[in-house]
Amino acid sequence: MITTMPFGKYAGCAMNQVPAEYLLYLYDNDLKEGPVREYITRNLGAVRERAAREKRTLKITFGQYKGWAVGDVPADYLVYLLDAGKVKRGALYDYIVENECTLRESADRQAENRALMRAMAE
Repeated sequence: MITTMPFGKYAGCAMNQVPAEYLLYLYDNDLKEGPVREYITRNLGAVRERAAREKRTLKITFGQYKGWAVGDVPADYLVYLLDAGKVKRGALYDYIVENECTLRESADRQAENRALMRAMAE
């Protein structure tokens, strides 16, 4: 059984210390087989619960969403923070980078929904 992450940004870290969103990203996108995939598959429920908990506990410490849990902040705002260079390191930066694809997709959907609502209001 694997106990430490064997590769990548979190190489050498205990598997239960690797951010859950990173593990879910690997599970959903990159990893087709091997000990890390087996670990995630065996612990998938716990990894998903930890990911939800991490989203609730990481807080924005500045700006218009100060004090909000990162999981409650609109995706387009998080993408803006990254693109504008407003966050360059730390837990928030790591969260945004690790979830960048999902956040960008959500931000695009949010923009489409706003455009549709404006068109309907006209």
